Amino acid sequence: MGWVKRRADGSYPPPNQRTLARRERFALEYIKDVNATQAAVRAGYKLRWASQVGHDLLVTPEVQAIVKSSQARHAAQAQATADEIVEELTKIIRADPRELVEHHRTNCPDCWLGLVPDDHAPDPECPRCLGKGVGRVYFNDTRNLSPQAVALLASIEVTDTGMKFKFHSKLDAIEKMARRLGMYEVDNRQRNQPFADFVAYIQANQRGLPIKRIAPESTP
Repeated sequence: MGWVKRRADGSYPPPNQRTLARRERFALEYIKDVNATQAAVRAGYKLRWASQVGHDLLVTPEVQAIVKSSQARHAAQAQATADEIVEELTKIIRADPRELVEHHRTNCPDCWLGLVPDDHAPDPECPRCLGKGVGRVYFNDTRNLSPQAVALLASIEVTDTGMKFKFHSKLDAIEKMARRLGMYEVDNRQRNQPFADFVAYIQANQRGLPIKRIAPESTP
């Protein structure tokens, strides 16, 4: 049984308003799960004939127009999402973790005979620390971070002993970027060149590594 009739020349006659409304309903149901039989049932056709109805309706101009429009919209959304992923991975790879956390070596209590605050450089002739000073960690104001540093920052946890910063892995970001650029595909030398150029840029602009754990440092 054919539910959609064609003219002798193979064209479709224009549907009446009721038929057009049901085809539009079918098309909107079809794009939900790409199941023609279930779409026909949800559009009001009897289950007994749903499989044949769905098959026939998929070739009508009205249904195809709605489905193609939906596919084009979804493709554009998918491309936008892919571009956003690449942009975020690039930010993580290029981020400088020192924007978030800095480790300074400053004077110990005996440096400079104890006459300066504890934010000066160590006294190279200090008998106590031997010029090494004391290590101190500083967390920078997150309100002033660059987009790259924001992308690198995964979370901040406030504990009873202080704060913990968690970073996204730069190696993981490079791995994902490599896969997106086709680095692991066989016989893909031409597509590898953009990644090689990107790696060369990273190597020429070395950044600090994230601080994974900070242990308190005792004064010598």
